[in-house]
Amino acid sequence: MAVIHMVVAHNDIRLSEIKQNILDNNDTFQGVDAISTTNIAHILERHQVPTKQIYLVPLQREFVQVNTSSV
Repeated sequence: MAVIHMVVAHNDIRLSEIKQNILDNNDTFQGVDAISTTNIAHILERHQVPTKQIYLVPLQREFVQVNTSSV
């Protein structure tokens, strides 16, 4: 299935981006004029493809700051 291959190739893709790719690509998705992100999520869930959003954590969160001022 083309949607599954799209997500596997780009694991950081969002549902809205998948939707836009489906609507823009008439060669692969012929006859698809509309699709909801809910339907896309159900398709991915049915095929056990995770759809968790990737968040980048700033590097400074990983370090403990120590107060070096004298008391």
